[in-house]
Amino acid sequence: MSKKINYIRPPKTMRNLLSDFGGVSEDFYSTSVPVHFAIMQENLAEKNGVLVQSLRVKKVDGLECIADKGALKLFASHYNKGEENLPPTLILGTSSKVWVVKNDGASYSAVSHEHVILHDSYMEFELDGVSNTIMADSLGNLVSYDGIAFTTHAVGHNFAILCNHNMRAFACCQGENTLHFSDDFNPYNWQTSIDAGGYINLPAENGAITDIVSVNQSLIVVQERGISKVTAFTDQSEFTVKNINIENDIIGGSVVSAVDRVVYCSSMGLGLFDGYESRIYCRELSSKLSGKTISGTYLDGKCYYNIYDNSPAKMSVEILVVDVSTMKYHYISHESGDKIVGVRSGGDKCVLTYYGSDDYLDLADNRLCILADDTAPSSMIWRSGEIDFGKSGVYKVIKNIVFGGESKIAFRIICDGDGYSYTVGEERRVLINLKGKEFQFELKPQGHKIKVPSPIIEYQVLDNI
Repeated sequence: MSKKINYIRPPKTMRNLLSDFGGVSEDFYSTSVPVHFAIMQENLAEKNGVLVQSLRVKKVDGLECIADKGALKLFASHYNKGEENLPPTLILGTSSKVWVVKNDGASYSAVSHEHVILHDSYMEFELDGVSNTIMADSLGNLVSYDGIAFTTHAVGHNFAILCNHNMRAFACCQGENTLHFSDDFNPYNWQTSIDAGGYINLPAENGAITDIVSVNQSLIVVQERGISKVTAFTDQSEFTVKNINIENDIIGGSVVSAVDRVVYCSSMGLGLFDGYESRIYCRELSSKLSGKTISGTYLDGKCYYNIYDNSPAKMSVEILVVDVSTMKYHYISHESGDKIVGVRSGGDKCVLTYYGSDDYLDLADNRLCILADDTAPSSMIWRSGEIDFGKSGVYKVIKNIVFGGESKIAFRIICDGDGYSYTVGEERRVLINLKGKEFQFELKPQGHKIKVPSPIIEYQVLDNI
């Protein structure tokens, strides 16, 4: 009689990508591999399936000329016609004055003017071949700056939002749903008549107007709960209005004109309006956006959103960068502040942000900044949520992790609450042999010219143990 021999089949070793770097969400993060939604990805962008370094926030030097002026608000940037390749003139102000800050290519200089600008919405308007930056003050006036001097124009409305569309000015007052428009080719004539200006009452149930942007041949007027597409040609008798109700609340100040469409932040994610319908993307971002103070700008295919959380528990700021063609995104971290604008500087396009509380720039520290790529961000991190490989309560063994590329990486695994750190250098295959039920993975690339493809994780599921 032969003796029966029992064989114990060893667990199968599986190999999988750690992540496809699909996005970030604190609510919908992935619990199996490949990880699609991480819980953190800062100063790293996904490009062709690998992580690369993002732009970094870099302080603008040389602003000592206004360092002692107190807390200033950035109202507008101005370009003279034919001089768009020169650095812009910045218009900053306090509750009683504005300062015009110019850069001659070597240094900054500032001159003060006795004007009170109320809001940071402004429009560019060319009159008689001269570029005018037009802003609103607190006394029912529009204030224009032509590169040399300010001029005050009484219009009888305390406008909060301004927009130039087809050489006619459109505007609204704070908290109202009435869209005002000027005479064509005359942003200072708001008299209501068939031959001059007028107004359009938009649906009151959609709330107050929050943004007005010009996109292609249409004027897009955004309310708290709706979008109106206004077709406005020279003759106001040809104006048409199409109201489009949407499924979410729009966060005021987040609406950005992106060439042929509008991108905005909402309580449900990122919204995109193509002129006909509005769609929601990146719903995993809803908790990141809801309840925040947001400002946005567009530059070279990307929207840049400054997201400011002023709740006492956080008081944090992040810049969300969205590629409009793919709706992929990443975060850039910075210190404080709640405003971001796009400018051209010396012929180069760049994104400008500024710091301070209550929407103000604290020039005591010269905290005027640009997003630059000349040096690596000081901190780059990608972190997963807790991963159980689809087998909750079951032990797993992480055998090895194989890293592609050449970038040096500080790699960390949190296994059932305990942390284990590894350094990835020339040796790209790391022996782990770590047993646990739940794991978190953290990547911190080091140095410059970062290119980090997803590591390959080799693991076993111990179903019978």
